[in-house]
Amino acid sequence: MFPIILSDENWRAGKATLHAALPAVRSGHLTEAIAAGLGARQHASIVAKIQMDGRRHAELALGHDTFFVQRLAQLGYPDIALGHFDAAFSASAVPHPIYASFKCGDRLANDSHYQHCKRLGRPMMMVKMARTYAELEWDCITVDPSEETYLHNDRGRDLVGVMFNLFQTHAKGAPGKPLFFGSAFTGTIKKLLPETARRLAEDYFRLLYLPLLEQQVR
Repeated sequence: MFPIILSDENWRAGKATLHAALPAVRSGHLTEAIAAGLGARQHASIVAKIQMDGRRHAELALGHDTFFVQRLAQLGYPDIALGHFDAAFSASAVPHPIYASFKCGDRLANDSHYQHCKRLGRPMMMVKMARTYAELEWDCITVDPSEETYLHNDRGRDLVGVMFNLFQTHAKGAPGKPLFFGSAFTGTIKKLLPETARRLAEDYFRLLYLPLLEQQVR
């Protein structure tokens, strides 16, 4: 499972990728299978979440590659392999990613991701790749100041505690001896294995983004 921003742009891009990869699957069936992969029983419920009635922050879904394949099997496509859904909706494949991945020192990519997150008022999450290891960096300077109170005081300390515990769980015994430094608002972890950095980026974005969704439904 991994978090996916439920924007119309992500839906269209993901479906286009899957349509190209699975041309034998009818469009309507593909639509229903994608909805299942996003954790919904019907496409209509995904449409409702995407439309959001003009809310600033898009909903977040958890992607399930297995659910996508199972739904296709129910619709008459029993031989679809796992992996297509994950590839189509991964952070590197969609226009509204939950994190950006680029080489260390790529200032242009860093600035582009900053502008994207600033425009949408979302936490900035980055996986910066070196030759062997990756650096995970997060920064909530892109969150509107009127919405950032959850990142400070007791709630902020609770959040960074959860983040640190996840780091310890996923990076225990890692060869690079990574170190966690920072707060819920901003921080870095250096010398992570790339797969660990991507996993933590997914978990951290969800932790830092869900409170924004909670605020807008009050």
